[in-house]
Amino acid sequence: MTDGKPERPLLSRLGRITVAMAIAVSVATFGATRSDAQATLISNYGSAVSLSDDSSAERSITGVFPNGLRLGGNTYTSLFVGSNGYVTFGQGWTSYTPQGIAGFTQSFPIIAGQLDDLHPGNGGTIYFREDTVGGQVIVTFDAVRPYSAPVYGSSATGTTFQIILRRAADYSSTNGNFDIEIRFANVGWWQSGNNSQPPSAGWSTGGQAPVYQEIPGSGSTAFGTTVQSGSNVNSSGTYRWSVVNGQIPSPPTVSTASATAISGGSATLGGTVTNDGLSTVSARGVTYSTTQNPVRGVSPSTTIDAGLGTFSTQVSGLSANTTYYVRAWAENASGVGYGREVSFTTSAVSIPSVTTSSAASVT
Repeated sequence: MTDGKPERPLLSRLGRITVAMAIAVSVATFGATRSDAQATLISNYGSAVSLSDDSSAERSITGVFPNGLRLGGNTYTSLFVGSNGYVTFGQGWTSYTPQGIAGFTQSFPIIAGQLDDLHPGNGGTIYFREDTVGGQVIVTFDAVRPYSAPVYGSSATGTTFQIILRRAADYSSTNGNFDIEIRFANVGWWQSGNNSQPPSAGWSTGGQAPVYQEIPGSGSTAFGTTVQSGSNVNSSGTYRWSVVNGQIPSPPTVSTASATAISGGSATLGGTVTNDGLSTVSARGVTYSTTQNPVRGVSPSTTIDAGLGTFSTQVSGLSANTTYYVRAWAENASGVGYGREVSFTTSAVSIPSVTTSSAASVT
């Protein structure tokens, strides 16, 4: 218990993220916009949703999706807005977790912009809007503050982002096709003081074997700056995935293994590809660096065969007594998926201590 608030149960993470279809969409299609920090937000927020700490509220989406939208194996005609930075389908959810999207194992889907201990009662507003003309549902977290003083950033500015569900051009009563979009305008703080780890963002289909995707920076101490500057559609702070017949073609889902056999100049690194993202995994490996969030092609990387399952390799040429950050990666037709970042420190190497003995048996 921290700050008098009981710690919540660990969340499971959502199903797999698709590598967004790079769809060029004009601002006119989205409606009026305003520019806030990194991403451009849709300016008409709609109606405020009255939420207290750790609460959720159901809203119908049939104005935009008359036959519902399809995600995973189910069709949904409503969503639940959760105060802790996400929307869920099928039932409400009010918790948060340091495990984030990657550990979300609830039986229902989730889409999260900042899975953290947000508290609109301390400041900020959460809005919901059905834009029937633009064919989109918009949930806006506007300058929402944390439950307790954050570890990173300043709660005075709040955190602002949008979760957008957009009806696909080929939407029908049978396919329920739509796009998921998350826009980060100003992540003014992250990791509420009573949360033991940094937050995450992305989506999951839920269940004991979820398909999910985390936005790079999830679980990292640099979450706020990373999600604002990054993108999978070449637009800072904007992430988009297309859901087709309830499924999301995406980069592979990968987990990063802890380093083993650590010495002063080497370590064994690896990971596990748990889902292929609906296409063949053509390559997999690890990337590592002395700075956080290493990226394949920029930081030193290795390629360790292909396919699903567990893999590992010994990496040499490391510096002694140095902290390294590692991410496993895997590639398919949709792109490259990364696992959560882990770190390790190589052993210190010292000069051997030597003593010289007096000569003996001299002739």
